[in-house]
Amino acid sequence: MKSDEESDVSYESGIDASDSKEGLNVNNVMLDETVSPAASEILANDFIEGFNDELFLNKLSQREFTVFLLSEVGKPIYASCGHEEELCSLTALIQTFVMVAESWEDSLINMCSGNLYIAFSHRGPLIICIIVRDNCLLDTHIDLVYKQVLSVLCRVQLLSIFDLKGPSFDLRILLRGMDRLISEILYYYRSDVTFFQKSVRVFPMPLAEREFIANTISNCVNNTKPLNFLIDPFVPFLCTSLSSSSLSVGEYPYLIVLKLYDKLLKRIFPVTNVILGIVIVHRQLVAMVRMNGVQLHPFDLHIIINLVECNPSIKNAHNWIPICLPHFNDAGFVHAYITYFAEESPACLILISLERNAFEPLRMAVDSILTKLKASKSYTVLESLFTNPLDFEIDTALFPDLWHFILKKNSVSQVCSSLSHVPYTSKEERRRLQKCYRKIADFCSRANLQEIFIKSPENCIYVNVCLQSLH
Repeated sequence: MKSDEESDVSYESGIDASDSKEGLNVNNVMLDETVSPAASEILANDFIEGFNDELFLNKLSQREFTVFLLSEVGKPIYASCGHEEELCSLTALIQTFVMVAESWEDSLINMCSGNLYIAFSHRGPLIICIIVRDNCLLDTHIDLVYKQVLSVLCRVQLLSIFDLKGPSFDLRILLRGMDRLISEILYYYRSDVTFFQKSVRVFPMPLAEREFIANTISNCVNNTKPLNFLIDPFVPFLCTSLSSSSLSVGEYPYLIVLKLYDKLLKRIFPVTNVILGIVIVHRQLVAMVRMNGVQLHPFDLHIIINLVECNPSIKNAHNWIPICLPHFNDAGFVHAYITYFAEESPACLILISLERNAFEPLRMAVDSILTKLKASKSYTVLESLFTNPLDFEIDTALFPDLWHFILKKNSVSQVCSSLSHVPYTSKEERRRLQKCYRKIADFCSRANLQEIFIKSPENCIYVNVCLQSLH
């Protein structure tokens, strides 16, 4: 296992961990009552008394963004506006549109009415429908919902469930708690530039401290696999103890003893197959250590981060959680050992293994990692950085005309951005800037270009795609 040196970039990002959803900076702009769980509760409370179909549809028509997830027979599974039971007639209509198009040997992809865009996707056995007022990156929205479902029920399980239970099975029985996961990841997708840049935000901290964390994880994880170097010293002893005059007889006890010893060590020190070690703070990447050849897609990392952030109970325990990482392998599960540095620390340590029964060796590795970190002189500095994050600010004396920037390192899909200041001080201004970034990201995803310059009455935007690595 080696440290992912490329991921240890020392760029600083501009997220303020103390911000709430009511007053977020440009990195987390509140985009009206669309997909935030709090917004769903507000909408739900409007209809506690005297639910009315016409009133409800009028409310839906005023929303900027709505997601529906349903089965192939039209049974509602998730709606970002809540009230799945009351939406049966609407989801049945969505299912009819999709199935009629397929009966014509065609696929229904999208519909448009004025400034309203409706996107459809049939990914058996699920149908996803998104209604939105801007048509940027709709395919990515759909993909994100589907992958979040797969993180709980892998593709093989999803297909087998409907095969065994029938097409009318209520999948919500197996997806309890999924509403919050989907709502949160959609909220951050709509409000954080890192998502539609297909990247992850890097936590601002000095490079030396980042490398210290990564090296500590790598060393401790490697030390939990003693099988290879413990067996080798016994080979000369076993060989010399055999009679040279009866080599064929001697090989037999050698193999038997070696196999018994191998089996004994595997019971004491199971091979952990740790593929990833990750530290995250405030939804940002601090350090990542990976096995040679293993690559983690940014959306898979966001699924892991979303799991941690949506489950506060994780903070008070050592957790062993199976999770499907769809871009890594959508047909099975990896197993994540998740714990925090300390009870009051915002830093979360995650070790991911391919083995279901690797809890104990990973617990030993985590104990070793935390012990070494806390014993170092740098730990106080680390906790201070985690609790009071640094900001990446623009020096207005040197760059008086630069209002905001985003920097993405394509080789590792990581992003940093500056804090927002004048003129992006109001929520409306930050929302407008966020919309510009989303449109540019959509355009860049469909065109092979190196430079863009856009001039408008409000601002000028310059995009430069560097072909060479930044140093």
